Amino acid sequence: PGGVSGRPAPAGLEGTPAGKDSAAADQLGNAVTLVDTATGMSQTVAAGHRPVWVTLSKGGQTAYVSNQGGDSVDVVDVSAPAPIVTGQIKVGLHPNKSVLSPDGKTLYVANGDADSVSQIDVADATVTRTLSLSPYKNAPVGSNTTGLALDGGGKQLFVTNSGTTSVSVDDLENDKN
Repeated sequence: PGGVSGRPAPAGLEGTPAGKDSAAADQLGNAVTLVDTATGMSQTVAAGHRPVWVTLSKGGQTAYVSNQGGDSVDVVDVSAPAPIVTGQIKVGLHPNKSVLSPDGKTLYVANGDADSVSQIDVADATVTRTLSLSPYKNAPVGSNTTGLALDGGGKQLFVTNSGTTSVSVDDLENDKN
């Protein structure tokens, strides 16, 4: 899907650590917009299908954009004069919220219609592990992972599951949920 015309319907939004810019996922515009908060000027780049969430890298130079209409996360360089999509990471079906580890090395992405969370090494832009949030082995899809939060040390991942009205707690160090 091309991108940007008509009503972009901004969804996810995150500001850079320095507060100079904000990045927004334009869900209906299939785009990402970078806004200079001082001037109000914006620049937009086409992105994946139905981008819904943005998580910025620790330094704020890279945006990770969840494409809820598909199965990918776009990697967007937001440090250049105009945002540029530099890559795409395949994850589970209908990715939505994401959260970055405190050290900035790992991105966790909730895959709503895969009942899973993808763990991504941001240096390599690869999925290193997929955490299953199915209530039991071979359960039909339906947990619908939607939200993520890490504890302060990045050792426990909290995942909201709207389909089962539950919150899963994943012990990331011991690979248990």
